[in-house]
Amino acid sequence: MASPSQSPPHSCCFLTASLHSPLTGEPEGGSVSGTHPTGTPSSTQPHPLGPAAPPQRGQRSRGGKESLAESDPELWALLRQEKQRQCRGLELIASENFCSRAALEALGSCLNNKYSEGYPGRRYYGGSEVVDQIEELCARRALEAFGLDPARWGVNVQPYSGSPANFAAYTALLRPHERLMGLDLPDGGQCVRGQRARGRGAARALTPLPPAASRTAT
Repeated sequence: MASPSQSPPHSCCFLTASLHSPLTGEPEGGSVSGTHPTGTPSSTQPHPLGPAAPPQRGQRSRGGKESLAESDPELWALLRQEKQRQCRGLELIASENFCSRAALEALGSCLNNKYSEGYPGRRYYGGSEVVDQIEELCARRALEAFGLDPARWGVNVQPYSGSPANFAAYTALLRPHERLMGLDLPDGGQCVRGQRARGRGAARALTPLPPAASRTAT
């Protein structure tokens, strides 16, 4: 069993990889010594995950190549705290399940720099050839995951959370002022199902099930 001073084994240990030193990849804590990737000796340096020194006034920027620990030690320290909180707790909220290392790499990749309004082959901005391939790959895998024939089915993989995905489904299936039945929030429903949409011609009546019906449904 891990001692109180040690982090217990946890499925979020892969998060450590993204919070390791960008120069050494050494584990958290203490100091490190060795050689910088450029070949210059690094001597003994405070580890980025250790106590961060305040930024020095007048220090020249390296053109956006600084790590977060170097450019914003205060924010980096808060990020460390959140990482430790996740690793030392048991999260029972499905939507807060731990993201895989592969997904974190994609979320923190150069795709963050690309604006891709529109759909594959019909983008508003140029330079979207690779983004088109990524979205088409994602859509193809979504259809395969549900065993759907791409000749008969289409899929939109652009919604970035459940709320806009729900709204897209509601507006596709319901006409204005039609009713949708669902569990109320205290009975296990989602809060986004109980909010009236604002927008011209978009109002739908979202009616929670009675408590007795909710208990029967569960």
